Amino acid sequence: MRNTSSVSGAVQQETTYTCTNGAPNTATTAAFILFLFILTFSNYLR
Repeated sequence: MRNTSSVSGAVQQETTYTCTNGAPNTATTAAFILFLFILTFSNYLR
């Protein structure tokens, strides 16, 4: 998986946002997880 560094950086941003605001941004997180799933899946298909 080539995108490991960018993925972990994005996860850290989401975690920081959650901690700062005291609650997760549910819509953003759900879309983000779905996007990561599709991205990872397409990498395995190549």
